[in-house]
Amino acid sequence: MILKNLKIYFFIKISFFVLFHNYAIALTTADIIEKNIITKDKKISNNLKKVLNLTSIYPKDDSITEALYWIDGTYDTQYSWIRKDKKEFLDIENNINISDDNLDDIIKIINEDIGFKKEVAPLNKNYNAILFLGSTLFRVRDKLAYLNQIIDDGTINPTMTYLIGGERLLSEKIYETNEELFNKKNGIITFNNDYKIPKILPELKDEREMLKLVFSQSLHPLLKNKIAFVFTEKELNNSKVLTSNKIKNFFNEFGWNLKEGKYLIITQQPYALYHKLIVEKICKEEKDKCQGLEFESIGSCSKETIGSIVEKRKYVSRLLDSLGRTLLLISQK
Repeated sequence: MILKNLKIYFFIKISFFVLFHNYAIALTTADIIEKNIITKDKKISNNLKKVLNLTSIYPKDDSITEALYWIDGTYDTQYSWIRKDKKEFLDIENNINISDDNLDDIIKIINEDIGFKKEVAPLNKNYNAILFLGSTLFRVRDKLAYLNQIIDDGTINPTMTYLIGGERLLSEKIYETNEELFNKKNGIITFNNDYKIPKILPELKDEREMLKLVFSQSLHPLLKNKIAFVFTEKELNNSKVLTSNKIKNFFNEFGWNLKEGKYLIITQQPYALYHKLIVEKICKEEKDKCQGLEFESIGSCSKETIGSIVEKRKYVSRLLDSLGRTLLLISQK
């Protein structure tokens, strides 16, 4: 009788641990970041209010609408966090209303308290497919290294992977040069043994060609023959390809024929929640076509180093842009 009671006790204890553990894991997803931005009653959080104040913005109330009037430049363009859609994130202007003394506090609140620097790990092992979002050379390599790692350690099983890129010209300002494109000692990801650097290096022009190259250099062997490319060209009235247009293009080419189930978006912080919200918005607009499709957005934290005040100001501008766009999408839910 005692043995039987002990078995029941340990069964309940283990079941509780598993339940609690799964709940704890859920709290590490992009959803918890959203809870750090807005409150249950749809007001801006204290964390967000602190960041607003540190950028010389003092909203008259705690409503999302009031915060967005400042963040998107409706009240005064010099206070805007959000870059214009025709600008690449490389060209984000520095916010002139931020003092150098406040930069570290802004970075700490956004990265640590709100969670933009925290890794967002997958909640499941099996997915119908993976959506890999294009970016700069540094970030693409970092994201592929992360994808390879979570396949290697058995966190997820390899599956069909869609590379989603846009017509963005490569930039020497962020070291997207031929020398770096073919650099085996890049410090981010290793090249596969069977990849041979060509004697005459091809001239790559944009993100789409770069994506293909990086995957040819460092593709996980278990993803071989499981890669599809989804490339989006610029619109005539826009100098860049919006992330939302890239994802819409994916849906138009493949998405509406996807079978029901879970899909994994590979991105990188501070964009995990932002990209999840973009997909959710598109699916809300195409409700009938998205039935049965579940999307989860994950990403490692960026390993970029920020040293000088100039670099720190640019970094803060990117964080504010991402936070502002994320809040805008939250307001549209």
